Amino acid sequence: YVLKHEEWRSLREVENYPSSICPSNPNTLPLVKSLIRQIVSFHPDIQYLHIGADEIWHLGLCPVCSKRASQSKYGKSTLYLEHVVATAQYIKEMYPCLKIIIWDDMLRSMDLQLLT
Repeated sequence: YVLKHEEWRSLREVENYPSSICPSNPNTLPLVKSLIRQIVSFHPDIQYLHIGADEIWHLGLCPVCSKRASQSKYGKSTLYLEHVVATAQYIKEMYPCLKIIIWDDMLRSMDLQLLT
């Protein structure tokens, strides 16, 4: 977990839990992009990239995320999908041949209208 390190502590969704990154923090996506670049540089021949995104139990708890979720028809699901889509778009722009894999547990309970 990168969020266990003091340097990245401010990106936690909840201070005491280094397992969830805050999707509303403007420094989150640059870190995610940097990690993706590192993975691909260490494994240049990969065909698949698993972005995880599972068991995000603390999503929507920081004040900014809580406000964003409360203003959205789909609540926390919007936060989740915006972050996952931004990550996937970056991968497709930079590494168009990579196939993106993601755990589906967070998607199962989402409204189908949001997913289509």
